[in-house]
Amino acid sequence: PCSRRLARLKAQHVGKPRAPPATTRLEVGAGRSSLRERFMPPLAIDCGSGGTRIFRLLDAGVERLPWPDGEKAPVLSHILASADGRAAFAAAVSKLPSDDIFVGATAGVRHALDSGAASPADIEALRTLLPAGASLELLSPLDEARFELAALRRQRPGCSAAMLSMGGKSMQLGSEGRLVSLPFAMHLGHDLLKADEGTTFSDTVGRAAQAYAVAAASAIAAQKLEPLGGLVVGVTDVMDVAEPLGLVDQPPLLAPELVVRLESLVAELRKSGGPGDLSRSSLHLLARALALAAVARTLLAPTATLIFPSAVRVSWTEGYFVSGRPGRESE
Repeated sequence: PCSRRLARLKAQHVGKPRAPPATTRLEVGAGRSSLRERFMPPLAIDCGSGGTRIFRLLDAGVERLPWPDGEKAPVLSHILASADGRAAFAAAVSKLPSDDIFVGATAGVRHALDSGAASPADIEALRTLLPAGASLELLSPLDEARFELAALRRQRPGCSAAMLSMGGKSMQLGSEGRLVSLPFAMHLGHDLLKADEGTTFSDTVGRAAQAYAVAAASAIAAQKLEPLGGLVVGVTDVMDVAEPLGLVDQPPLLAPELVVRLESLVAELRKSGGPGDLSRSSLHLLARALALAAVARTLLAPTATLIFPSAVRVSWTEGYFVSGRPGRESE
């Protein structure tokens, strides 16, 4: 009986064209519900100063994906000037399961261009190596700020609070119509602390604090910034400082109170004999605390209140997914 049934099935389909296989590139309907976007979703690659991360959009937030072949992702600003580095980066991108890939370079690459460690020609050379459907853009400071704010708004609908964000080489602050990017963050103090050129480590910490104060004053003068009041939500690496301070998911904290907490943390860490006595994470924490204290003193009004919600996990890539290409709007 089975063989006769099989023969009948074959006869029914003789001469009929076969339907195309349901591949992940097959469009079904319109909008974001297509099979193509379910199985080959658009991806965004965050090329920051401390690492390279791949994300795809979820209904809530974004999901980080592994670098192809289980390899450690390169820091784009470190390999951009190398032909071999560019080739390896492009080869890895070509293995990603999508033909809609946005590669966004942030403050690390901006700094590499400013310092001469990389050139615009290096960026163009990498663009030519990327697979079809992949694009590479250098995000402006305000692009980064706008995307992070869009991510915050998506995660907290109806929230009109300002944002305070920190990365490796830049910080973002503000809300719609008043977004600013500060050209300093953790790396400024970290490099000074690691060099430890003071007479004592406590002196080195003081020099790093002064460097942040000068950087904040310079940004205020260059951008004509005024202190920000109202409610401010700490996101990204700001949360890495809030957590050891016990501020996560706590009631709003006034900016001057935050400064006091940060000064206490810095005082404790500066008791160490030098950078060699601190773990890598503790050295990063000290640099971030110094940066955040400088911003809280000068760019937050005394009436500003801050919250640090654990449920908010901001990545500029989420804002990119919901906002579109960089530079589409101006601040």
